[in-house]
Amino acid sequence: MEYSSATEDEGPSDDMVRLKAFNKWMTDTLQAGLDSYGAFPPNVKIFDFFNLLKSPNSNYMDPIYRDSPTDYHPNALASSLVAPILVQQMFDAAIAYEGIVPVELTSFTGDYEDGVVKLKWITATETNNSGFEVERRNDYSAYESIGFVNGNGTSTNRVTYNFVDDNLSSNRYYYRLKQIDLDGTFDYSNEVQIEIDALMNYQLYQNYPNPFNPSTEIYFTLAKSGNVSLKVFNSLGSVVATLIDGYMESGKHSIKYITKDSSSGIYFYKLKADNFTSTRKMLFIK
Repeated sequence: MEYSSATEDEGPSDDMVRLKAFNKWMTDTLQAGLDSYGAFPPNVKIFDFFNLLKSPNSNYMDPIYRDSPTDYHPNALASSLVAPILVQQMFDAAIAYEGIVPVELTSFTGDYEDGVVKLKWITATETNNSGFEVERRNDYSAYESIGFVNGNGTSTNRVTYNFVDDNLSSNRYYYRLKQIDLDGTFDYSNEVQIEIDALMNYQLYQNYPNPFNPSTEIYFTLAKSGNVSLKVFNSLGSVVATLIDGYMESGKHSIKYITKDSSSGIYFYKLKADNFTSTRKMLFIK
């Protein structure tokens, strides 16, 4: 950051404080309470007595010192830059500002896995963090809260958070975090979109070809990995073939059913996995 002073009589000089440099250094006046530009941590008061004279050159600002408090915000408008004029005051303000630890969210991600959405986010620092309200919407609804995860108050350590959403009924969801401070003020994270392929629900599809002779393909999908049973029954309810009886991974699957010795007629195939059960019929013609 570059800084040099200018007297009021001389007006703004060429060696002024660059607006962009200050914007990188100061992100908010940190006065306790709430005003039109946002909320600030309690018991923190820096930049309270700083005001400015605007230079005719819009790329520069001529800072001056005031004796009465003001509530300017350097990130609100280009003309709202505030700064101390004395070097010692500048260092004092910088030191005080560095002591403020915001809730810094470094990542927020989500994945669909084993029939649930798993959200994960990481904070590098936290100040007065009550916690995170997890909000969700789909293409046809507004955001609503689906859970709350407690924060760590004030911390300079890296913290990892996790949340599992297992109440799913749509094929596409959007998630965001509402970070809430202890004083009730809040801020939103970026939005995370999760695509849930319809094939990843439990489904048993119609065999193809149907009618068939001598073979046909049976298609199904598993939302979760686990034990699976797929059996073929005749019209009397007797098992004529066990196609699957064991552990399978989640995802889309197919299996070929071949018969040569069976009589022509209607047969049934039944899929059981987790709490899911489905039965379909097929026609074998010699």
